[in-house]
Amino acid sequence: RVWQFRTTHRRAQMWISNLEDHHAKALRHKNNWKHLFSSFRKPVVSLVNSWPFKLVQATLILANFFVNVVEYQIVPVPGTATADLFSWLDYIFTGIFALELVIQMIANWFIPFWMDAWNVLDFAVISVSLVLIGVIGETTFLKALRTFRVLRILRVIKNLREMRMIFTAIGLATKPIANAFFILFLVTACYAILGVQLFATQDPLAFGRFLPAFFSMYQCTTADSWGSGLARNLLQEEGPQFNWTTFTFFGSYMLIVAVILVNVVMAILLDEFLTAASASKQAHALEKFGQKRVEQFQRSIDPLLERLAMCDSMEKTREEVDFVLDKIDVDDTGQVTYNDMVQGLRKLNFKPPLKFSKQLFLDIVEDGALCGIEESEAGRHDEASVDGMVIDREQFFTIMLSQITQYVHRRSQLTLQLTEEGVVGQEAATVTLLLKHLAVRQGWSSGNRPVVSVKHVPISDSFAVVQRLVSVDDGKHDQHNHLGSEGSEGSDGGMDTIQEEHSDMLSGHPHSFQKAGTEQASANLHGFHPHHRASPDGPASR
Repeated sequence: RVWQFRTTHRRAQMWISNLEDHHAKALRHKNNWKHLFSSFRKPVVSLVNSWPFKLVQATLILANFFVNVVEYQIVPVPGTATADLFSWLDYIFTGIFALELVIQMIANWFIPFWMDAWNVLDFAVISVSLVLIGVIGETTFLKALRTFRVLRILRVIKNLREMRMIFTAIGLATKPIANAFFILFLVTACYAILGVQLFATQDPLAFGRFLPAFFSMYQCTTADSWGSGLARNLLQEEGPQFNWTTFTFFGSYMLIVAVILVNVVMAILLDEFLTAASASKQAHALEKFGQKRVEQFQRSIDPLLERLAMCDSMEKTREEVDFVLDKIDVDDTGQVTYNDMVQGLRKLNFKPPLKFSKQLFLDIVEDGALCGIEESEAGRHDEASVDGMVIDREQFFTIMLSQITQYVHRRSQLTLQLTEEGVVGQEAATVTLLLKHLAVRQGWSSGNRPVVSVKHVPISDSFAVVQRLVSVDDGKHDQHNHLGSEGSEGSDGGMDTIQEEHSDMLSGHPHSFQKAGTEQASANLHGFHPHHRASPDGPASR
């Protein structure tokens, strides 16, 4: 396939110069040791991610576990042939696992390897096994280390997504479960102190001191013979009177702890497990979708644009944009440059801090068209010309409005593609963002402030996205028709009516300049027609 580009001589020379520079950089990078190591890592990464490698790894781990089971069932006498056989098998498995660990470290070099808890567990277990090779004699410490080898079987969980999901849920539930266990400890301790005060003379073995009393209450929590072994001995009738003190003590404890608090712990575990299961499915679907495909819809300043897009009115949007500009324009000159934006965006309260490249600056000013550069000079500038571009307050506001619209469009398109791939959960938030943006955008269209950008999304496209997202979110493809019919009954026009008015805006594309007049094409790109603007007598009918 051959691509032909029609351009001016000056721009063609600039393209050729840029290609030569990139070619020279590529040659220098090719001879760099980092590039050589990266080239060596590529086949290793492919090997580690392949299913035959994972299958062989899991088979070896299970085989090693089976050998350990047989060894501790037979318990061979040291110095015999059987003991030597198991020792040689342990050396073989340790060597294979050590080689597999080296391969994993190369494939996940360097920080990503240590950021994975399962890799840290692999490193610890295999390191202990390597230390034990050649060690003669048995001490308490060595026995403990040899017992540590049994944890090798946990390495197989890393390759099983369902089992890994259970451990992830337990890890996520650590903090809320710790809070529940602390409450459980306090309640048990209070009842243990009360038990010492009430039953120390009647049952000194179980309630003579605090620690035995605490263990007795723990026995009640586990329901281990608490009735026949503890309560029944203390629940003695004193003549015709029933011992209500003992009954109230054990009955209230079982109700509060065994019935309520223990089930609270189980509820927390279940909730975190469902959360982890959903997150694991989303991550698996996102992995299939591809992180690089997601990054195509994202920009480094998207967190800022998301906050601006959630403004409820044009006035609120203006306030937020002015606040951002005040952070950037530290000298209060009313003008900002690229360096001002780089330093100012870092001052905003975003984690991680917002990054701002020269290429992104060129994109948002549309090669200088939105910062006062003449149209004849607003061609494809290189990054060296960025330092000479200056943006005033009004131009900055116009640029932010353009970026908000582009962000909403990217967000909606990404949500649609993720939904088609099975990654769900963002539909409601995206629909809310789109509807809020459309409502505020009506204020843009009917106000006096111009919205100038050739990259704006036609408003009819936004309504189509809303309808598709609503149908996906509700599971019914006719949901948007229902919304349109309800809106038409209670007002002058619903969603279907608005889309019908805007049905001819689908031609709002840069290529449509050849088929329409300049004014009409520009109006299409902005998402509204000239006759939809507010007249001096009042706002537009819609």
